[in-house]
Amino acid sequence: MNLEYITKNEFSMLKKITQKKFRHLYQKTILEGENLIFQLIESKVLPTEIYITEDYLNLKSLSALSNQILFKFIKYSQIISLTDTISPQKIIAVFNTSLKPIILDDNLLFLDDIQDPGNLGTIIRTAYGFGIDGLILTQGCCDPFNCKTVRSSLGTVFLLPIKIVEDDWIYSQNALKIIADTEYSVSLYDFKELKKPYILMIGSEGKGLKTSFKEIADIKLHIPMANNLESFNAAITTAIFLYHLKGL
Repeated sequence: MNLEYITKNEFSMLKKITQKKFRHLYQKTILEGENLIFQLIESKVLPTEIYITEDYLNLKSLSALSNQILFKFIKYSQIISLTDTISPQKIIAVFNTSLKPIILDDNLLFLDDIQDPGNLGTIIRTAYGFGIDGLILTQGCCDPFNCKTVRSSLGTVFLLPIKIVEDDWIYSQNALKIIADTEYSVSLYDFKELKKPYILMIGSEGKGLKTSFKEIADIKLHIPMANNLESFNAAITTAIFLYHLKGL
């Protein structure tokens, strides 16, 4: 492939979408790293553009996509300014960030104000692995297409159906509402029968679920702790709950 260099205007646009407000406005995000980019391509999630340095060594493996994706050269110093890793690889890609719609709703995961991108990405990856039909995020959650979130999810944020909602969305849902809560709750391990559809509700790392969400819960469950430990973080709590519920 005979490639041109990225223009100043194109670079300015890429610089913009490193910011959350412009990611939302243009519905695009920048991803760095050969493994992640190739994994998404193998999953039929194609980037709109790929930028590589002149000394990038794996161009031949991308040549088959030259009719579907725009390829251009970029300076390594520009890649550094567009990514948040200390020593980024010599390839970045731009992906569209439109959310995959939720079609089935037998088992949904509802996240309230999850702030840590790494935690959110891990939860997304876990939910996808356990076959959750869809993920519901309140407006207070961090951006699911934050580059840290995408990396932690191993790209599954593009594959898992996701919906971002206002808090009052949950009040109109008829599904069984299950919450992780340490007060007035039953041990998760004593919960033996599950009816569908259900919504598992997980709160933020620091504050847990909002009081108004706790008040509408049909079932309150907690994970028994040893050694006086009070709680796990949101990602681990989600994984334990989904593992248990999957077996019911």
